[in-house]
Order: sequence, then structure tokens, then C-alpha cells
Amino acid sequence: MLQKRLFLLLFSFINFSIQAQKIDENKEKWIFSVSLAKVNVLFGVEIKKNNNQQWEGFIDNQQEKVIFDRVVKTKDSLCLYIDLYDAALLCKYDNEMKLRGEWVRFGLKVPFKVPLTAEIPAYNHLETSKFNSTKDWAGRWEVTFDDNKQVIGEFKNVENNCFVGTFLTNSGDYRFLEGFCNQNTFYLFGFSGASAYLFIATKNSETGEITGEMHAGKSGYKKFTAKRNPEAKLLDPNKITYLKDGYKKLDFSFPNLENQKVNLSDKKFNNKVVIVQLLGSWCPNCLDEISYLSPWYQKNKKRGVEIIGLAYERNGEFEIAKSKVGKIKKRFDIQYELLIAGTTDKENANATLPMLNGVNAYPTTIFIDKKGKVRKIHTGFNGPATGKHYEDWQNDFNLFVDTLLNEK
Repeated sequence: MLQKRLFLLLFSFINFSIQAQKIDENKEKWIFSVSLAKVNVLFGVEIKKNNNQQWEGFIDNQQEKVIFDRVVKTKDSLCLYIDLYDAALLCKYDNEMKLRGEWVRFGLKVPFKVPLTAEIPAYNHLETSKFNSTKDWAGRWEVTFDDNKQVIGEFKNVENNCFVGTFLTNSGDYRFLEGFCNQNTFYLFGFSGASAYLFIATKNSETGEITGEMHAGKSGYKKFTAKRNPEAKLLDPNKITYLKDGYKKLDFSFPNLENQKVNLSDKKFNNKVVIVQLLGSWCPNCLDEISYLSPWYQKNKKRGVEIIGLAYERNGEFEIAKSKVGKIKKRFDIQYELLIAGTTDKENANATLPMLNGVNAYPTTIFIDKKGKVRKIHTGFNGPATGKHYEDWQNDFNLFVDTLLNEK
């Protein structure tokens, strides 16, 4: 019943122009539905021919557009590749208005294939009134998952009867989520190619508290409860990760993408402010931070600041890890050092930086002053989907780096 209901209602929230349309020889817009264990995650896809008559396109993930690296379209198939995540949407045409296929993740130890369908959207005027957007959900919510993980939910209403939001955690945010709501229920979807989420929540009309479910990936599932709390807070991100007693500096030696060892004692970093980012090519929150750091570095590198990215990959073989990290280097035009530090395995990651109390989240950002002393460690990241929190992070980042640069 849930899947049927979602299909009937999906036309009320997609950002695309929701009007009956015919196949355009140069452009197609689709509503995709990825089938997780018990539910479907819905998202929009647009493809079109460019000036060279080559197909290109993107996933419309709320304010974010996830660009396809390749669009391969034939008479009987449509294959959409996201090289950054080693992912693809591989589809066959049932007819000119419907696709059927799989969401595939390559290079994982366990094969990852999830069924999907897609349809050309058509206007359904009978259903839009059932989920008219309401402001009853807007604001800040204190959320508790059934594993006692503390989370903050922030939601708002935007144009076109659309409901959007995200969940903030101590390690990062759930990025761009979009859906629909009425007075008692909401649905929020998110799909990036690397991840798929559906949050469903219902409100108790008497207490105002909500109960909900989170569906993630092939089989991820958690229950949660929430109550409205404008003052809800997470842990201080600058206190989660810290140097163990007796340590004041960071020390490491890892290979760059040319397999040359790099460490903080290298001449390149002498008397400079150094920002060390713990990251993974598989981590959307890390890529959100990189999308800020890469152009920031190009603009500020002449001021006496360097950035080093320490990559922790799922595969420990150097050539495979190098290939993955090389993709993000190319995609984001990264001009600072990227080093292969180890694997994501917690025991392995902790062993690479024994002076820390642990590698607690990706990304984690470490600020080092001109004398080589660690001055601050920021765990997690509030990305573009978090609005003001992302702006606050940028302001704090720049103010703190300016402070370090102004020191003698």
C-alpha cells in the first residue's frame, strides 16, 4: 500500500514542471523509483542533448544536481554513470514512457544491485490536494533514533508545494532531502548515487511528538521519535576528537598519488598554517567539504596556508585507492596534497594517527599553526543542505584561519 500511495502522490513534490509531456527527441525528464527492502525512494532525472548532440544529464536532488559522467542511450536502453561513486543506473525501456533496471555500485566486496523503475511524469490533479504543504512541520526538532543516536531535524516549506529538510548529526548531515507533507505525515527522500534515504514520520495530534522510520540503502532501517525543540543541540564538534595527553602535534608519513611519501616536516609546510582533512572518496559529506576547500585553497594558497587531504578508502590496495581518490581530484580540481592514509576500518584508521583519541568521523578537519601545533580539531561537517549552519561553518573556518595566519 505504501509503494502504491507514494506513486500516486509523487507528482505533488517533484521540482520538475508537473505537466503532461511527450517524449522530446532532445530532452527527457523521468521520475525514478529505487526499490529498497520495504519502500521506494523517489527522485527526478533529466537528460538532454548538448550542442555536440551528445546526451548528458543529472539527478535532481532538491537544490543539488548530481551530474552524470556518462549518459549512454540506445533504442532499448538508458545507462547513467556516476563515476565519483562507482555507481550507475542501468535501465531497459519497457516502452517510451517507462524504464526498468537496477541501481548498481561497482567495486564493493559484496555485489550491490537494487531494482528500479522510472516513468515520464504526468500531471495528476486528483492527488495534489491530499498532501498540500503545511507549516506545521517547519522548524527544529530533537530526534532520537532507536540506537540512542542523537540527531537534529530541520524542515521548511518552499515553493511548488514542496517540503524539504535534513537531519544533522555529530558526524555530518543527511544532505538534501525533499518530499511532501500534510498536517499529520511527512515523507522525505534523498538519492545521490552513493546513498538512498526515505524518512517517514507521523505526528501525535495530542502531544505534538512524532514517530518515524528511516530506510537507507538496500536494507538499512531505524525507528525514531522526535519533539519540537528550537534549542536542541548536538555535541560541540570541536571537542569530540582531540590529542591524547602528552601530544601537541600531528605526525604522519603517507604516500601521495605519485606514491611519494609526504609528511608535515617537509619544507613545503614550514612556517605555514596547515589544514589536514580526514576524508574518503566514498563519503558525500567529505565531498561537500571538498567542494568548499578546493576553490578556497586556490584563492588563499599564496597567503601561507596549505591543505593536506588524508584519504581513508574501503580498499587498501594502493592502486585501487589511488584511482578512487584521483576521481575526486579531477572532479573538484583539487590542487592541494592528497595522501593515501589507510582504510576505513576503525582499528586501522586509529592506528595511522595514534596521537588522536580516535578517528570519529569523516570528514574531520585538523588546524595546525605555523609552529606545527594542533590548535583545533573539528569533527563532522554541516554541508550546503544545512543552510545557516553551513554559512556559520564557513565564517568560523575563515575567522580561525585568519587568526592563525596573523600570528607571528
